[in-house]
Amino acid sequence: MRYDQEMQGLADATGLSVWIFRQLNLVPELLKAACSIMGAYGKSTTSGKLVHLRSLDWEAHAPMSRWPQITVYHSSEPGSIPFANIGWPALIGSLTGYNSRKVGVGERLKGAPPDQETRFGTPWMYVLRDALQFSTTEGEYIRYLNESKRTCSIYLGVGGENFFNIVEYSWAYLNVYDWQTWKDD
Repeated sequence: MRYDQEMQGLADATGLSVWIFRQLNLVPELLKAACSIMGAYGKSTTSGKLVHLRSLDWEAHAPMSRWPQITVYHSSEPGSIPFANIGWPALIGSLTGYNSRKVGVGERLKGAPPDQETRFGTPWMYVLRDALQFSTTEGEYIRYLNESKRTCSIYLGVGGENFFNIVEYSWAYLNVYDWQTWKDD
């Protein structure tokens, strides 16, 4: 699996155990942090094109804030398209990203009742990355999310040049909303 190979590469390069990189990349599965996402396009922007925002609403002096990193992937894996991950060193899943087909994603942890979450499945950061790496359209991205073995409950902002959707993602369901169908809890 591509994640195991990347984590082994990180371990080989640093001399640290691959287990440390596995644990680091699973931290977001355990957190109940609060981030912000926003999408605007059309008459809401001066260009008419999508402005997609995701912010990490953590303490400004947290260690994560000191070392941001953009990693651009040009994989030779069949079906892969170039994409960028926006995160920190050693983080290989996607919190925020954008691919060469102009599909982007930003996440906001939601929190949900226990019957809507599980830890058995594909970690959501890996699902988001795989969807960026292999999806060429909004429809493919949403289908990839829908067909994945989901875990935690999160909100996603999924956008492109002329669309922005909020996706309610959990083990139990996947709901897709636009600006007309969004329901405020």
